[in-house]
Amino acid sequence: MPPLYCTLFGNDPVQLGLQRDALARWLWEHRGLTLKVPDEPPHDNRAPVLDLGYRTSRTEFALGPTARGRLPRRIRAALDDPDRLRASIASYAAAAMFGHGGLRRPNKQGSKDD
Repeated sequence: MPPLYCTLFGNDPVQLGLQRDALARWLWEHRGLTLKVPDEPPHDNRAPVLDLGYRTSRTEFALGPTARGRLPRRIRAALDDPDRLRASIASYAAAAMFGHGGLRRPNKQGSKDD
């Protein structure tokens, strides 16, 4: 089974801990999965984080610089293999659609959250 990654956002570390615990219970009860580090405290997420090739913040989910740079090479490498080409395009298209194409949305105060 491929690894599962999840990011929880919030302002209250206690609430984030409770949400993490609830998620851990659900994963165990419904999927038989455990968290890699079950007692890890919440991290400050006011600044974006680059993780697994994606830039994630409260206002943005987008391909990170390495993944964006890899796209042309993957497409060129896949030109001779229609299935690989289709998979590469689908993967990047899904990231662009899910991540709103890397566009940032204003936070509640109307300023940009980096």
